[in-house]
This record gives sequence, structure tokens and C-alpha cells, in this order.
Amino acid sequence: EEFSKSLKQNAFALLGADEKTQKNILKDFHARMGLFNDPLVGYATRGNDFDFRELRKKKMSIYIQIPDGDKERLSPILTLFWAQLIHVISSHEPQADEPYGVLALMDEFGNMARINKLKEGLSFLRSYRMRCLIIVQYLAQIYSVYGRYDAKGFLNSKVKVAFALNDREDAKFFSEVMGTQTVKVSSSSVNTSHGDHPGSRSENINFQSRPLMTPDEIMQLSDKKAIILMEARNPIKADKCYWFKDPHYRYLLKVN
Repeated sequence: EEFSKSLKQNAFALLGADEKTQKNILKDFHARMGLFNDPLVGYATRGNDFDFRELRKKKMSIYIQIPDGDKERLSPILTLFWAQLIHVISSHEPQADEPYGVLALMDEFGNMARINKLKEGLSFLRSYRMRCLIIVQYLAQIYSVYGRYDAKGFLNSKVKVAFALNDREDAKFFSEVMGTQTVKVSSSSVNTSHGDHPGSRSENINFQSRPLMTPDEIMQLSDKKAIILMEARNPIKADKCYWFKDPHYRYLLKVN
């Protein structure tokens, strides 16, 4: 009676499979569940002090921190966390008793394993009042995990912010996304005099298209500047905000 109906159905399906299929299923099962034989993992996952169903009802912060050396080994837990979170958030539209939005802030996103639920959820989570903020050191971190095609789900975000870039491929990407501008280019020519023919000078003015910022200009961007790209708006070259220097933000965070 302790087991759910779906678990019983899967168990009977396993028992009814042929021997070869059973071995393959059990091999995959043990590979995924063996992680929970670790006493620390079992202890850390045996209960919660938060409830995903209350994220839009109460003000709360949930922090996830996995040691660098364990990121690959513990990636199934992280994948399960995001799958459950997205499932709960998208189970129903925000109700009257759910006044708060949810921000999923993922630093060092490139070091996480592939999370298909998150990739698929970026396109519809906004309607459930959940926004994702993804931070990477360089775009190749996303390509290496999701591939060039699936990475578009992250690169087509509504807002992109770039700081000083050291990778030329990234600089080229942002240069192309920013678009072009039309510049006036003037050229002049001089003909020297020959005998009875006086010299002449002519000047031509042409209009040419050039990138709003070239990859080289982006790579030379000051560490005090940032580039902000927003959907349906012109690119913005902005001054970086240092919250600890700004009285307004220091007041909001109650920092003396």
C-alpha cells in the first residue's frame, strides 16, 4: 500500500519484459539510483524545509551549492530539482493568493549538466511569472552542453547583457546581433598640373554600412561598461552599476 499506482505499473511492466530488456532497464536504473546510496546524498535529500508550491505565495530564497568536484556526479540531483520546480510552477496559472514572481538565477550555468526541462521551459515560463537569469563566462559553455541548435533556446533570450569579452567568437556574435549603422565616408583625389593643364582636386562622399560595434571594439570595451540588448529596442552601451558604491542600492540592502 505504500507504493503509488504508477510505480506498481512500471514494476509489473519490468517483470513482464524479456530477460535482455530487464537487464538493460535494471542497469540504467542502478546507474541513476546508485547515487542515493551515498549517505550524505541520502541525508541531504530525505526532506525539505521549503515547498515549491509556496514560491509564489511567500517571499523566500532557495540556494543550491554543489562543490566543483562533485558537479558531474551530482548532476542528476540538479536535473531532478529543476524538473520538479518547472513542473510545479507550470501546473497552473498564478492565482490571487500568489502575488510574487520567481527568479531563477543560475550563476556558472555552463558548469551544469544538460537540463532539458529548463531548455523547453524558457519559452513559456514567463506566463507563469517565472523568469530565468543565466550567467556564463563564454557562450561555448552553452554550446558544449546543449549543442549549437538547442543552445538557441538560451541565446534568443529577450535581454542579453555582455561585459568585457575575451573570446573573439563571442565578440563576433554580439557584433552581429547589434546590427549595422550607416556612416559617411569621404575620399579626395588630387591631379597635379602638367604643362599648361592646371592641377585639380575632387572630393567624393559615399555612405557605407558598418557594424555598430566591430568584434575588436567589443573586445576592447572598458571593464566599466556593459552592452545591453533588449528585444525591439536599440542596443545600449551602459555604465556598469556597482551596487556597493550606489547609495540607493546600499539603502535597499540596508548596508551601512
